[in-house]
Amino acid sequence: MIKKIIMKALLSSFFRSIVGATLVVSGIVKGNDSIGFSYKLEEYFQDGALAYRFHEIFGWNSFSLEWLIDYTILLAVFISVFEIVLGFTLIVKAKIKTSLFFIFSMLIFFTFLTLHTATCIPGETLSGIPIQCVDDCGCFGDAMKDSIGRSLTPWESFIKDILLIVFTIPIIILDRRKSLNSLFQDIPSFVFSMIITLIWSFIFSWYFPVLFLISLFIVYLIIKKYYSSSMLIIFSSALLSAIFVSYTFNNLPLKDYRPYKVGFDMKENYQENGEYSEVKINETTSFSLREGGFDKNVTAEFINASSILVSTSYNFDKTNKNSFNQIKDLFTNAKQAGIGVMQISDWQYMNQIKEFIGEDVIYYYDDSDIGKIIIRSDPGLILFKNGVIIKKWHYNNIPEIKELKNLLK
Repeated sequence: MIKKIIMKALLSSFFRSIVGATLVVSGIVKGNDSIGFSYKLEEYFQDGALAYRFHEIFGWNSFSLEWLIDYTILLAVFISVFEIVLGFTLIVKAKIKTSLFFIFSMLIFFTFLTLHTATCIPGETLSGIPIQCVDDCGCFGDAMKDSIGRSLTPWESFIKDILLIVFTIPIIILDRRKSLNSLFQDIPSFVFSMIITLIWSFIFSWYFPVLFLISLFIVYLIIKKYYSSSMLIIFSSALLSAIFVSYTFNNLPLKDYRPYKVGFDMKENYQENGEYSEVKINETTSFSLREGGFDKNVTAEFINASSILVSTSYNFDKTNKNSFNQIKDLFTNAKQAGIGVMQISDWQYMNQIKEFIGEDVIYYYDDSDIGKIIIRSDPGLILFKNGVIIKKWHYNNIPEIKELKNLLK
C-alpha cells in the first residue's frame, strides 16, 4: 500500500514537472524577448495567416484578427507571464483544478494552431487574400534557432503539443482534486522540475530559467510555511514573472539569441557582388546600408570603420522621440572624440529623424525589417569596433561618452 502511494506521488510529480517546467521555460524565453514574440503574434494576426481558415471553413468572410495587431505587445507580455504562472502552479499544485483547465485548454488551442501552420499551403484564398504561411510557431522565440540552428518545424511543434497533452492526462487523473503539495511531494517535484529545466537550459545555453525557478520555489516555501495560501502563491509568482518581463521590455533581453548579438563580426559575413554589398546571415536575413541623400551603398565603409556609434530606429511613429535629443548630444561628444556616428532608419522616416539628429549622419536600411532584428529598442544604440558589435543600449540606458571611450580602448 505504501509503495503504491509513493509510486503514485512520484508519477504525479514527474508528469507535473515535465509539463510545468516546459511551460515555465517557454514563458521565460518569450518574456526575455517579448517584443520579438509580439512580432510573431503580428504575423498570426494577418488576415492571410490565420483568419482565412474561418473564411474557408465557416464562410465567415468578415472575420479578421488584424484589430489585435495594436495590442500585440500587451498580449506578448500577458502570455509570457501567464505561461510561467501556469507552469509553476502546476508543479506545486496551487489551485490545481483551475490550472489544469487553463493548461489543457491552452494546449488544445496550440495544437490546432500548429496543425493549421503545418498544413498551410501558400497561394490565395477564394476571396483573393494572399495566404501567408508562418514558418515556425515561435514557441521558443529565437532561442531554438540560435541554439540548434533552426526553429521547430510546424509538424515538430504539433508533435510537441500532442506529447504535452498526453503528459497532462495522467495529471488530470491523479491530481485534479488535490490541494498544495505536501512536503513529501515537494521534494520530487523540485528535483524533477529542476532536471527538466536544466535540460532546456542546456539546449538554450542559458541557465537563468534554473535560477528563476529556484526563486519561485523559495517564495513558494516561505508562503506555504506561514500562510499556506494558493492565491498568494499564484500572486507572488505572477509578480516575479511580471517584474522579469517588465525589466527585459524596458531594457534589452538578458540573453540575445538574434543574429546580430554582441561579438558578431560584420566582416566575416560580408559579401560583395559588383556594386551591391551586404552582410549576409542566412537566406532570409541580410544587412546593407545606403546613404540618405545619394542612394549609395555604404555597407563596406561601415564595416571597415575603426569605431562607429550607430543609432537605429525602425518605426518613427512608435519610437521614443525624446531619446533623440540625448542621442544627438552623445553624437556630438562622440565626433569630438574621433568616434564615427550614424543614424540608420527606414527610408520613409528619414526626413522626420533629420529634424532631431541632423542631416549629415542619416542612412537607411535596404531591408526595413532588419532594424527589428538588430536591437529590441527604438531607438537603440550599437557600438562597433572594426566591424564587430561591442555593446548595445536600450534608449532607457543611453551611455556617457566616457563609457564609449573605455569600451574602445
